[in-house]
Amino acid sequence: MQEKLAAGIESAEIQVFKKIEKQLPQLTTLDLQYVSPILLQTRNLSLAVPGTYQSGREIVTILEFAQKLTVIASKQRPRRFSLKGSDHREYQYLLKGHEDLRQDERVMQLFSLVNNLLSVDTNSYMRRLHIQRYPVIPLAPNAGLLGYVQGSDTLHVLVRDYRESRKVLLNIEYRLMLQMAPDYENLTLLQKVEVFEYALENTTGQDLYRVLWLKSQNSEHWLERRVSYTRSLAVNSMVGHILGLGDRHPSNILVERSTGKVINIDFGDCFEIATLRDKFPETVPFRLTRMLTHAMEVGGIEGSFRNTCEITMKVLRDNKESLMAVLEAFVYDPLISWRLMQTNEGKRIDDNTTELARAAAHPQGPGRRKLRADENDIFGEAGGASAVGDHLGREVRDHRAVSVYERVQKKLTGRDFDPDVPLSVKVQVDKLILQATSLENLCQLFSGWLNVKNISDHHPYRPKMPRGIPNAKRDDTGIRYTTFHVPLATNPKQLGSTYLKSENQTVWHRNAQKKTKQSQEEGTSPEARRGSQVLVIHPGSRFLRIGRASDVNPVTVPNVVARKTAPPVAASTFVEGVSRPRKAKRNQRQSEVDENADEYMVSTSSDDPFEEKLSAIMSSLRDRMRFYKLRVTPNASNIATTFNEQFKPEYIQEHNDPYRVDWITDNKEDILVGEKALRLADPQNSNYVVRWPIYGSNFNTRDYSSIQMILNDMETILRNTLKDKLGIEPKDYSKYSIVLVIPDLYDRTYVRDLVHLLLVSMGFKQLCAQQESLAATYGAGISSACVVDIGAKTTSIACVDEGLVISDTRMSLNFGGDDITELFYVLLNRIGFPYRELNLARSYDWNVIDTLKCNLCTLSEVDVALNLYDFVVRKPGQPAEKYGLRTYDEVILAPMAIFEPRVIEFDRKRVGFWDIPNADVTEEILELSNDHITSAMMISTQHLMPGPSPSIEQNADQKECLQCALYIEADPQTQEAIPGGTGEGDNTAAAVPSETSTEVPMEVVDIEDDSKSSVAQQTPSKSVTKPPTPEPDPAFPGGFGIDVCFEASKLPLDVAIYNSARAAGGDEKIRKYLQAVLVVGGTANISGMAHALDSRLQAISTPLVSNMEKVQIIPPPKDVDPQVLVWKGAAVLGKMDGASELWVTPQDWDVLGMRGLKERCFYL
Repeated sequence: MQEKLAAGIESAEIQVFKKIEKQLPQLTTLDLQYVSPILLQTRNLSLAVPGTYQSGREIVTILEFAQKLTVIASKQRPRRFSLKGSDHREYQYLLKGHEDLRQDERVMQLFSLVNNLLSVDTNSYMRRLHIQRYPVIPLAPNAGLLGYVQGSDTLHVLVRDYRESRKVLLNIEYRLMLQMAPDYENLTLLQKVEVFEYALENTTGQDLYRVLWLKSQNSEHWLERRVSYTRSLAVNSMVGHILGLGDRHPSNILVERSTGKVINIDFGDCFEIATLRDKFPETVPFRLTRMLTHAMEVGGIEGSFRNTCEITMKVLRDNKESLMAVLEAFVYDPLISWRLMQTNEGKRIDDNTTELARAAAHPQGPGRRKLRADENDIFGEAGGASAVGDHLGREVRDHRAVSVYERVQKKLTGRDFDPDVPLSVKVQVDKLILQATSLENLCQLFSGWLNVKNISDHHPYRPKMPRGIPNAKRDDTGIRYTTFHVPLATNPKQLGSTYLKSENQTVWHRNAQKKTKQSQEEGTSPEARRGSQVLVIHPGSRFLRIGRASDVNPVTVPNVVARKTAPPVAASTFVEGVSRPRKAKRNQRQSEVDENADEYMVSTSSDDPFEEKLSAIMSSLRDRMRFYKLRVTPNASNIATTFNEQFKPEYIQEHNDPYRVDWITDNKEDILVGEKALRLADPQNSNYVVRWPIYGSNFNTRDYSSIQMILNDMETILRNTLKDKLGIEPKDYSKYSIVLVIPDLYDRTYVRDLVHLLLVSMGFKQLCAQQESLAATYGAGISSACVVDIGAKTTSIACVDEGLVISDTRMSLNFGGDDITELFYVLLNRIGFPYRELNLARSYDWNVIDTLKCNLCTLSEVDVALNLYDFVVRKPGQPAEKYGLRTYDEVILAPMAIFEPRVIEFDRKRVGFWDIPNADVTEEILELSNDHITSAMMISTQHLMPGPSPSIEQNADQKECLQCALYIEADPQTQEAIPGGTGEGDNTAAAVPSETSTEVPMEVVDIEDDSKSSVAQQTPSKSVTKPPTPEPDPAFPGGFGIDVCFEASKLPLDVAIYNSARAAGGDEKIRKYLQAVLVVGGTANISGMAHALDSRLQAISTPLVSNMEKVQIIPPPKDVDPQVLVWKGAAVLGKMDGASELWVTPQDWDVLGMRGLKERCFYL
């Protein structure tokens, strides 16, 4: 009876313990009062907080322990607890059992030494390279404390949480591998590589990359985290390779949430023990899977990672003596020796001898067999009975320790791959990276991102087959013949369901309803045209074009403002940008013509430099007329001069003038904008100062003394235009988005100030910046083109390739439509212009010449004839005057200045401008001194660089001198052979010398071995095949011997277009862009522009580019003015759905500044 009772009690106890055993894995917290009541009651210990002791500092002692312990759900189920120190700070630790932490403590000591070495090296100190350490305190052979790294998660947790939030299977890669090859473990190496590649191709592997992006507060934080992540991963990889660290599965890698720093934990497998496993031996020096590489910087492995690896490895190899001194004691430690005996070498000991020695030392029954070594086994303190086992074990330990020591020494000397040939640091790092990223190695270790050895038959990551379903039949190859999956039959219950059968059940319908409700609350009609809340702003030197993106055409207003100031007001002056004749006498052309002379020949007896420059343009015109067989009217200039000098104006009374101007003579307004400012009768007497805030592609610093004054005038023009022309009040600015058109060759300070003006000062909703050339391609409906934007002050050239402006092809020429207007005025004066009181400093006089230019100027040689025109001059306080005008070739010589720019005074045009300070932009975006120097500019100014030594010039290959055949002189036979050729070599000239320099013939030469592109050269007898190295000159940007930007701005338009296309690449790129030249701007409306540009580009490209077909000038779309084509393209962008990723809000601008704009606009 008693036996039955005892058996019942024992059975009940067993059931209780089984129940407790089942409940233990579910525990997540423990109460300290039930685990250790004495520890809970302990207060004010004199014991220091573990891991905080530092020599020379006050000791932080333990004040008390927290009441709760958290159980970590891992294999060993460690306990996390916290204690409070005497400094009243909370310290967290992990209490870990069933594992010896003495080796981890030694590893932390090694990391401390490595950090000291990295802090001494200059390169590593600048990059703040170090290894994250944490306290390790062994308390017993099988237990200890680990410092808890706060604010960090394991790689496994980060990826798991991300995939669960995206409804992605955690082990999707492994499932794909089993889908293709169920018997993956028994495949050959080549078959494993194929299956592994299949899994990689069907997954992205960007989980960690997305985690770092989504957990970042802003773009700046994301960039810093990527840099910190990449550098810490590189340092841990190099040190881990020296240490032989293995078993780097996702649970042994931590990533700090705030900094992205990588931290390694669990250093149980050191000195390449993992390479000696029987199953799944590790063959990589460190973990470098695609998930880790995708999360790096833009350069990936080839960027900061490789550079940091080389720096770290160099520091380790330079201090190999210090490291070997620490590792020597490390390797010969008895604890390490015992761990090393668990490898294959330890198994070589005879099993019988070992068993006898162990039985003699510890007699035990078969039911109490010892499963693991205790501390006596480790340190050899069992007594004489274990002499045989100790002797054999010591031999194995010594042999293994020596081999480990030699292996580490080879790594630190670069002999880890070839013992006989030491490798350099760069080669060693390159081999390590190749070995770590080799698919042959990875396919044996990782199933996508998890270690293969951690996915056992009982592992939760491995999909289990349902009961009753047999496993797949094995075949010879282990690979399925197809990956097609036959879907199961549809569940009949779902056929009668109404789920997602109606439109109102979809998320799109609910979102549309929500958006409609918000629009109704805001008072905006949901049927409003797309782009009605987007304003497109295109500022220019002469005009400001602004309008809604939904409008057909923009509102165009003169970009000028007049402010009333205190007297006296200085009289407005005109800065001459074109050469003037030396003498004031009109009609300096040849008065007597020899009847026997060639009618196409141009000669001048004057020593006036202007006449010499003009004769070059006239020679080019005569040569083209000769080619097209057009006759030259003899003595035409004298006929025109006689008529103009004798003409008397006809007066038109005000009541008979339908286009009369209402001049402003007396106005009390302080500010006049746009057309009102130009209708001031006499700004000086009315105490108004008239200024134009924009000049070319930058601010007009010549007329202003500070940037703030320019911005104030810009804001005034914008506010008045929005209110008067578009009816938008300042209170509604926050409802509108802005698409700002900026120049191709922009100044970052210019962009910064305009963006700050629109987002902060005016308070618009959001902004997107877009370059002019890209907007022009949008407006023309093409994806790739060479865009030529001829503005009022400057001409911009850039090649666009599939929606991206190629930065190296950008060029800015320092002439435009205003230079043609000024030259036209000079030429008309030479033939007795009848309106003799004309002053270009007056706005109404300038409009007279500008209107004549638009109506009369042409680039078609057929239009050269003695023609009679009339024009009307309207002056304040006087009746309109109607004049008659007779011209000959002046109408074509003026616009030909863009192909023969020698008449333009480039040095005089840049007088008075001052550099804009850009200190703030430099702090936010790296601003290089040669930031505006492009490859096209370098090609164009190569002939001005310091040349090679005389000996090199004398020994030049004769083949190079054959390029002189492209030198185009004023030779009749030469010009007849090339359609559209120009005289004096100006068609192929790449730069215009100043007045002080000697004008020598220029040619197109080849400066590359594999390309036949052109660049100007001033010596036709020799050519330069390689660009010489210029001597640094701090006086010019980029350290060149010349001002590259300024010299390149003197280039003729046709040569500049060719050099821009050449900078995009080889002959194929040149053909591509010369067959798609898009000309925009007001000057593009000049008659004959397309043919003039086409023929000149054909003459340059045909002898230099192989298989060059016909050059094509793309016309603008039908009924679209080239002046507004850029604006219309920007309006297209404002209406696109993809523009949602380009907007910069005022909040982004306030926090990030230009860095926020840089993230949205990849060209900054």
